[in-house]
Amino acid sequence: MTEVPNSGRLLGLDLGDVRVGVAISDGLQVLATPYSTIKRVGDRKVEFAQIQELVSENEIVGVVVGEPLNLDGSSSVQTDKVRSEVKALEGVLGIPVQLSDERLSSVEGNKSLQGAGLSGHDRREVIDSVAAAIILQAFLDTNC
Repeated sequence: MTEVPNSGRLLGLDLGDVRVGVAISDGLQVLATPYSTIKRVGDRKVEFAQIQELVSENEIVGVVVGEPLNLDGSSSVQTDKVRSEVKALEGVLGIPVQLSDERLSSVEGNKSLQGAGLSGHDRREVIDSVAAAIILQAFLDTNC
């Protein structure tokens, strides 16, 4: 994995088993915004094609993917799955893809959406893109 460039729009991904949350930064890499959700269909080629389309449409220069570490910082089965998918994704996209610690991003996103008054069903519809934005924003705040 290579480091993402420090200027230009970045794509943030929260790779889940059921959905992929998507967020996009501004070109100055100051602000991450929830963008969309990609439903998992069980075919990486189809899912990667959707991500590639987002990269092309939004002039993305790099991708930041949440790395699901355990609370103590150790790896899990899910961590290994994400790392494997990131390697494959980088080969398909042809732009840098970098992992970023995502511990508690979904919890933080859920609390934020609860505070906004969204019901459980409505939260499930947007939580993945909000988690992706939290992952990407934490990366921007730390690295840019």
